[in-house]
Amino acid sequence: MDSSSIGNNIKTLLDGAFHSLLTPDTLITIKEYEWSTVEEKHYRIYSTPVLKGKDISVGKTIVVHDITEQKQLENRLTELAFTDGLTKIYNRIYFMERSSELLNQAKKETQPFSLLLFDIDHFKKVNDTYGHNVGDKAICHLVAICNSILESEHIFARFGGEEFIVSLPNFSMEEAENIAEEIRSMLENSPLPLATGQIQITASFGVAEATASMSLDMVINKADQALYAAKNSGRNAIQCANNLVFTN
Repeated sequence: MDSSSIGNNIKTLLDGAFHSLLTPDTLITIKEYEWSTVEEKHYRIYSTPVLKGKDISVGKTIVVHDITEQKQLENRLTELAFTDGLTKIYNRIYFMERSSELLNQAKKETQPFSLLLFDIDHFKKVNDTYGHNVGDKAICHLVAICNSILESEHIFARFGGEEFIVSLPNFSMEEAENIAEEIRSMLENSPLPLATGQIQITASFGVAEATASMSLDMVINKADQALYAAKNSGRNAIQCANNLVFTN
């Protein structure tokens, strides 16, 4: 806008998305407001009264700042804080925070809460044989398969290295085991394609269900011991925690 805009109706100067906002009622009450459009443009709007004398209002001064770049930067920083850089799924920090909330909610509502903890079998051998670039592709390959199976309410995260974790609110251990088998089977039957051919990728799984007295760390520990048992059984396998005798 330039000086030629002075005196024009504000609705003729702003995006049409503002028209529903700039009504007489809102202009009277608004002081500071953030507005986002369907085109993902973001604005901060300030309104101050124009007074004649001490207390006679003769209009409003409306100041509109385009804060789209600021909002995009904020969103990007949030994404970096809670997602894994390679796979774009949640990271461990977000998983622990959100899953603790879901576990507490499940306890209050007397609903089941289960976990899957799994990792890629012989991942070091993949890296040593084919290089870290292929190792990264193997990780992303597994993530793509999981994303095709898991739902939005399932909290899926990279737990560390080639290890992954999923919290399944409202899922019993048996239902969680079925999800694990679906992932395991699809991964086993979907070799990783490379320019030189393809390689077989498999994973081992530990499944655990929370009891009323368990913290999230305790459920993860149960799943971890179940995963260890799955690996000892020959890998490319699923082990449920209820079949194990646990150590502290």
